[in-house]
Amino acid sequence: WYTRGEDRCRRDAEWFFEIRNLEPWADEDELAMEHYLRQGFEKWGTVQVNDRDKLIIYKRTGNHQEYPTQASTDGLPTWRYEDYAASFDDNALADLPLTYPSVDPPIANPMRVNLGDAITLEGYAIDYEKPLRPGDNIYLTLYWRAQKPIDKSYKVFNQSYFGDGQIVAQRDGYPVCEGRETWRWDPGELITDPYVIPVREDAPDGLYPLYTGMYLEESFDRLPVLDESGAEVATQVHLTDIRVGEE
Repeated sequence: WYTRGEDRCRRDAEWFFEIRNLEPWADEDELAMEHYLRQGFEKWGTVQVNDRDKLIIYKRTGNHQEYPTQASTDGLPTWRYEDYAASFDDNALADLPLTYPSVDPPIANPMRVNLGDAITLEGYAIDYEKPLRPGDNIYLTLYWRAQKPIDKSYKVFNQSYFGDGQIVAQRDGYPVCEGRETWRWDPGELITDPYVIPVREDAPDGLYPLYTGMYLEESFDRLPVLDESGAEVATQVHLTDIRVGEE
């Protein structure tokens, strides 16, 4: 089973697929899956092969169950593999998009910002519908590069605010949809890190700065922004300004 290169992001996923192969899941994988599904997922449907459930489909509903994988599948929609296999294969194409780039992509807005002599923010790309309205999403991609091996797991913050810190839009998360923690980065490798940032439903019209940066979740200590001399100049990077509402 595969999803033909559709964008996947654990942080914002609406759907989750549990595959039941001949080999059982490792205990740690079972625990990790259960922990993730507790974040508001419920069983939604099944795909059967030879009348046995082989793919369990979960949907994020906001209902936080204690053991979502143990819930019954009775009464759920069911699809038989045999009814769909031929049409699925007939429509499969060779030119599937990659879920992660194999070569360094061009960076729309290069920056090269030094964070703590550990990580370089190479730049970013941003996209959103204009005019931006409360409840809309901002699509931000950050490009990072480790300067050296990193022994800590830094979390990324993306936030836009005004006044004394009233948030207009925010999304925090570990890099690459929680899938590439900083301690796993190879020095020199370009990391492509996407975020979907929701604008608050009560955001007032106006022009607001958008910031990013990194911090340790256990202490909230931020990686400092350093200038060319190595002096600390900030604790966050000003990417651009976003406008909510008409200009």
